[in-house]
Amino acid sequence: MENRKRNSERVDVLGIEFDGISLDETVERVMRFVREGGPVFAVTPNVDHTNHFRKNREYREALREAHLVVADGVPLLWAAKLLGTPLRGRVNGTDLFEALAGACSREGRSIFLMGGMPGVAEKCAEKLREVSPSLKVAGTYAPAKGYLDNSKECAKMVGKVRDAKPDILFLGLPGPGAEIWIHRHYRECGMPVCINVGASFDFVSGEVKRAPRFFQKTGLEWLHRLFTQPKKLWRRYIIGNPVFIFRVVAQFLRKRLSRAK
Repeated sequence: MENRKRNSERVDVLGIEFDGISLDETVERVMRFVREGGPVFAVTPNVDHTNHFRKNREYREALREAHLVVADGVPLLWAAKLLGTPLRGRVNGTDLFEALAGACSREGRSIFLMGGMPGVAEKCAEKLREVSPSLKVAGTYAPAKGYLDNSKECAKMVGKVRDAKPDILFLGLPGPGAEIWIHRHYRECGMPVCINVGASFDFVSGEVKRAPRFFQKTGLEWLHRLFTQPKKLWRRYIIGNPVFIFRVVAQFLRKRLSRAK
């Protein structure tokens, strides 16, 4: 499998090396990985993930070894531009999920949906088939709570994917646990591509309403999510966003000082 470091333009934001490609280019890259047979894994870090990257060693290792790293979040685009290395566009996890499902339908490829509360992945599969009736869904599974530290549950997850033999495994689980699980197990699963798309199962299934387009395009999708899920997300946004801003400004100042020397 090709080495991402040799074949992609990379943009460093807070230590995470993002691939400087658009949504359409990401879909093309992932489908090429599928045709090549893998195994590879892709990640879609957002602002919250930049804070986990700083604190969690295993998560850092996962992102550094990922074959594709794309920016899910308009604030990351702002940060990259401020740092003098602009990205080509946001690669939102839900948009990528839906686009890849469509591409798999057109190419006769299969997908596996792992994550969400019981029944959510099935609803998600139904919604995807409404748009792409020929889409092959090889299977769905909702892992038990605490799956990451449960060796029996992890073995069950791997076994279900191996038996289903999908072309792409989509995880709809919170980070950084999902990315750590992928990093530990993607080679065992036997599928070409694995990617975590976070809350996308909830959005596509209709369990959670996604922010209106205005909020998505202006970088305020986080504000909509905060208002709709305050108990779940207040810490991520009220504490995490200022930390992100402070760290980006610090990186910007370090770059300016290094150039002045």
